[in-house]
Amino acid sequence: MDNQQIANLLNIQRASRENRLVIFVGAGVSMNSGVPSWNQLTNRMKAELPNEFSEETDALKIAQIYKDYRGHKEYMDKVKNILLYDKAVPNPLHKSILALNPCHIITTNYDDLIEQELSKDFLQYHIVRKDKDIPQMTYPNTLVKMHGDYITDNIVLTEDDYYNYKENFPLTRAFVQSLFASKLILFVGFSFADLNLKFILNELKNILSDKMQRPYLLSCDEPSYATKLYFVKKGINIVYFSEADVDLLNDGKYQSKDLSGIGLHTDKLLYAIKNYSAIPQDNLALYLYSRIVPYMSEMRSFGDGLQYFFPKMRLHWNAHSSGLQTFTDYFKQLAKDLATNE
Repeated sequence: MDNQQIANLLNIQRASRENRLVIFVGAGVSMNSGVPSWNQLTNRMKAELPNEFSEETDALKIAQIYKDYRGHKEYMDKVKNILLYDKAVPNPLHKSILALNPCHIITTNYDDLIEQELSKDFLQYHIVRKDKDIPQMTYPNTLVKMHGDYITDNIVLTEDDYYNYKENFPLTRAFVQSLFASKLILFVGFSFADLNLKFILNELKNILSDKMQRPYLLSCDEPSYATKLYFVKKGINIVYFSEADVDLLNDGKYQSKDLSGIGLHTDKLLYAIKNYSAIPQDNLALYLYSRIVPYMSEMRSFGDGLQYFFPKMRLHWNAHSSGLQTFTDYFKQLAKDLATNE
């Protein structure tokens, strides 16, 4: 297994535990709820345009022409109808994303699937749908609908929308840029050819520097050398594990869910980020130490609550100011080994 990829995974995991992980959610996540892709959306629009546009491949141009021909209301109704507005429900990927405890979530999706999952899990995130929402932030965690929302009727899809983004969303743009400069960003649900990803990377080229934390792109497709080089020059690390490798990382503990193909592979990767430990759990002393040491200064205040750090392990102890008194055969044997220099 690639040691560099293991290091990438552990860096993301550490950011999750330290409350500095931002997850950037793309269209690929919603597609697992049956929501059509962007290409499917624009192809449906193109089918209703004059024949002269039948060979057009520019998605932004197609959306622009459709809106110009049909008017705003019919254009919005078409988008909502094709993208299953008010009909789709969250899929297991949404729950797996929230399980990583992102301090912020950014999405280019217009749907409300993330909001539905937040509500189901009773999580409080301030929803930013437009610039005026930013000064009203009431929670430390935010969900940023970077490309607008159906509710506010401000979705970013046409050529004009993209070209005028800086003027239409100046505060949202500045806030997202600040997150790239200060947090660890993980892209989930984006393909290498994703047009939104290219626009975002182009926006960030003057912000990201060698001194900043590089964003990560979670991929289910093995990148070619040329693709790796392209993203390295853009300042992005690609996180890729084959299906065999990710199953090895999860050590048979991943429970199969109602997903298949790329969605299933992505969910397994998210599970690995949440649960993988480079330290085998049979080395209990080192495993416990690695989990507890980031919170050493707060140790006394945790008391018996420390058990919640290890929900799947049946550990019992008495909490003392100087440490923990355990009742496991593992530590009894370890004490004997240490006493005899074994």
